[in-house]
Amino acid sequence: MSRFQSVARAGAIVGAASVASRLLGFARDILIAGVLGAGTVADAFLVAFRIPNVIRRVLGEGGLNAGFVPVYGDVAARKGTEAAREFAGRTIVNAALCLTAIAGLAEIAAGALVLFVAAGFRDDPGKLALAIDYTRLTLPFVALTGLASLLAALLNAERRFVAAAVAPALVNGVLIVALLLLHGRAEDDPATGIWLALAISFSGLLHLVIVGWAAARMPHRPHLQMPRFDADSRRLARFAVPALLASGMTQIILLATMALASDQPSAVSWLYYADRVFQLPLSFIGVAAGVVLLPEFVDSQRDGASALAPALTRYLTGALALALPATAGLIALGPSIVTVLFERGAFGPADSRETALLLVALATGLPAACASKILIQPFFARRTVWPPLVAGLAGMLVTLACGHALPRLMTDAAGWRFWAPATSASFSAVGLAASLGLWTQMLVLVIFARAEIVWNAASASRLARLGLAAAVMGLIVAALDGVAAPWLGAEWPLAVRGGILAALCGGGMLVYLLALRLSGVLDALPIGRARLSDSDK
Repeated sequence: MSRFQSVARAGAIVGAASVASRLLGFARDILIAGVLGAGTVADAFLVAFRIPNVIRRVLGEGGLNAGFVPVYGDVAARKGTEAAREFAGRTIVNAALCLTAIAGLAEIAAGALVLFVAAGFRDDPGKLALAIDYTRLTLPFVALTGLASLLAALLNAERRFVAAAVAPALVNGVLIVALLLLHGRAEDDPATGIWLALAISFSGLLHLVIVGWAAARMPHRPHLQMPRFDADSRRLARFAVPALLASGMTQIILLATMALASDQPSAVSWLYYADRVFQLPLSFIGVAAGVVLLPEFVDSQRDGASALAPALTRYLTGALALALPATAGLIALGPSIVTVLFERGAFGPADSRETALLLVALATGLPAACASKILIQPFFARRTVWPPLVAGLAGMLVTLACGHALPRLMTDAAGWRFWAPATSASFSAVGLAASLGLWTQMLVLVIFARAEIVWNAASASRLARLGLAAAVMGLIVAALDGVAAPWLGAEWPLAVRGGILAALCGGGMLVYLLALRLSGVLDALPIGRARLSDSDK
């Protein structure tokens, strides 16, 4: 098996585990929509939930990997395995103390934290108070899952991917059980949010136990020591903090959309559910890139390998080969996906319409978000963080600027009958602003990494054929969705609607693969063959 195939296989395992976690997350969110709907309690709880959830995504999708793996690999190469074990043990103890202190400070500053994420809650004291209470109950999750993510990064550095990838899927089961127990309670009951917030913190404890058990079974398990900041620990701190921020810029850009939407009733809930669907394809590609590719690029840097440019180009092509059809599918099936997944109980047709508009707007930024996950890895392998930081900050500025300008422009356009109803235009503009920010981030990264990307007639042709295949798939799926629409309404049983939606997704996948085969591009992808073609070299 070639190195490319080995990496692709490991990436598929990690990505599949992440998708399993996201599917359980969907089950969780379906239950949340049915139990809480999109009212005051739902808005307050989802803001509180978004804070630890974004932190978990940043940490779990390669954020700590970006800081820990290069330094750990360097210590192992310079000083040997025993020194690396001691370094890992010191890092775990130091991180436990720091994370506990951070969680404690966040408990004190919970009000400011909620207003930072959802400034619009300032005008609704009742909703703000609920969000603060729920946030304080979920903050222990931050310390617990932060330490669990560090242990997962250690497992990934040793190429032990399975336990770290599977743990989040098991953790989601805790919240599903809690929601099943709470099903049937009165809508907008504040006590429901309290129980769910407590379940979130308990799930963080379970996450730590699972990866801790896996780390304890490593052949060279870490040697825990008294807290001490030696030269290697200081070097890790100087690199890990900006690397963590740089790795999480995609999620931070998406988090900014919540602040933009928080001044409108129910908008936070609509955005949350749209983002949950958006995160499914992003997690499959992003987690695999952040977890699996980084150790490979670290080894290439250490070995002095000269094949970084063709390797980066192939992995980038593979990511886009997955992201482009996912984008086309979300745009074509967005309304049906939202209706089938979430429209029940307290979540009504109006909620589905607004959520679907946000999902379609977010989907246009999916290829850029996935490409950015690949493009930042060589920078982290060289322990260079300022290009990803600059790119992420540029994307953030564009998101905020467009998030303030686009709602007004699109609402005016709605008044001229060029768009949807005015309220829908205003909300979907927030999703479009995030997509523009993600594209800005990717383009800045491309500028910084241009010397490491193979761009010639062959690669341009391959990318064009991928885009064409995805577009053909999207058009066909949209047409089939129109035919199937009468059987996708909320009045039909979930089994019927879910089966039809699954058939549409499966049919779209077959159409895309056929289009790739007919265009001759399938064999050029990383999964298609083991060696680089002459055009890649």
